[in-house]
Amino acid sequence: MDFKAYIDSGILELYVSGLLSETEAQQVEEYATHHPEVKQEIDAIRSSINNYARQVGKAPSSSILTKALADIQKEPSESEASREATSTNTEKAETVSSTRDWYKIVASIALLISVGVNGYFFNELQTVQNEQAQANQQIATLSSQLDVVTSAANMEIALYGLDVSPKSHATVYINEQTRDVYIKIGDLPVPPSGHQYQLWADRDGHMHNIGVFHHNKSLQHLTVFEGDFESLNVTLEEEGGSETATVERAYLSGKATS
Repeated sequence: MDFKAYIDSGILELYVSGLLSETEAQQVEEYATHHPEVKQEIDAIRSSINNYARQVGKAPSSSILTKALADIQKEPSESEASREATSTNTEKAETVSSTRDWYKIVASIALLISVGVNGYFFNELQTVQNEQAQANQQIATLSSQLDVVTSAANMEIALYGLDVSPKSHATVYINEQTRDVYIKIGDLPVPPSGHQYQLWADRDGHMHNIGVFHHNKSLQHLTVFEGDFESLNVTLEEEGGSETATVERAYLSGKATS
């Protein structure tokens, strides 16, 4: 058997597309078992489908199928006119060629539809999976935040707005066992470009740095802070933080709880 002609006929594309009868599919599988070139071609077709499917975002237009079918319908009449003008041997050769061309066209349509539809659903599945992953991450984040704000091990300190921003507020949580510090922003103005808010602990008249934070995040872990303090304060500093507090730009302050 001429397996090169068999491969070129388009029947393997139809097999991969699932359009062959059970008997025809079994014959293809038998050939693939005993003839490596057939199996290699099947693997190559499947690989091409998988690669292309990852790049397709929607199913193909119905106009593609309509045009391809019209081409198929024209093919027999053209072949028939040609066969009438040739000898019997040529007639047989062209019949085989026409049949192979027909199979190739049908196989191409089948693959186009299969790849387009598979690609569409592949991307839909990817979108759903990505959305699910994001949702799971949000749930995990919210769960972690809830653990912080409800933990009995945390000391809760409310910070209130000062004259520069009287409506601002925030809450600081300090784990009394690990001394981890968290800040939950209630309301703070957007800082000017190149500036950032910084949290300080006032102890014996000295401001001790706890860390900088972003105004647009609801709950953030800052650092670990050891020791007692009289109050917590938030100032506006240059981006990256300062070694000393700029007290004239203090936005929030709150007394330590006993």
